[in-house]
Amino acid sequence: MGDIRREDIEGEEAWAHVTDEPDIRLVEATKDEHRLSGGDWVLSVAVMEFVRIGDPPYAELVQAIEAAALNVPGVSGIQRQDTEVWLVDGSPSGEQLTRTVAEVIDARADALRAWYGRPIQPPRARERDDMDAWSPTPQQDEEARTLMEDFQRATTTEAQVEALRRLTEELEAQKQRHRDDP
Repeated sequence: MGDIRREDIEGEEAWAHVTDEPDIRLVEATKDEHRLSGGDWVLSVAVMEFVRIGDPPYAELVQAIEAAALNVPGVSGIQRQDTEVWLVDGSPSGEQLTRTVAEVIDARADALRAWYGRPIQPPRARERDDMDAWSPTPQQDEEARTLMEDFQRATTTEAQVEALRRLTEELEAQKQRHRDDP
C-alpha cells in the first residue's frame, strides 16, 4: 500500500493515496467546506476513469468502493457524481476515508492492472436479434478503435458524450450495413 498524505488543494483539506501506479491505485479525498460540489467530501478513484459499465470489474468495484466509504466513521451518505468521482456526506476523517477506499483498490490491484493493461478492444455485437454474431471488417474495426480512443482521450464530460455518440452511431451503421448485406 502507498502512503496516505495530506496535500491541501487551494486551501481545502485534501488527502491522497500516493503510489507509483497513479492510474491504478490513486485515491483522493478533498474536503468541500462550502459544498460547492454538493457533498462534504469529493472522493476520486483514478482507475474508475478506465472501468466502464459492462466491464467485468465494474459492478463489484463500484459496490466495494461505496460499501467501504459508507463504513468509514462519520460518513452519512455517498453519491456517484461522475465516472471516477463520488460525493461523500458527513464528517469523516479525510485520511481514514482515503485509506479505506485505497485498501479496496490495493486488494484488487492485480486484477485492475490486468484490466487496465489490456489491449483496447472495440465493442462487438454479443447478440444480434435474430442474426448470428458478427465481426467487423478490419476497416470497421479500425474506425471503432479510433472512435474509442477519441472517447478515452476526452477530458470533459461533454467531449466524452460526443465521442460516445459518434461511436454509437458508427456501430449502429455497421450493424445496419451487416443487416443489409450479410
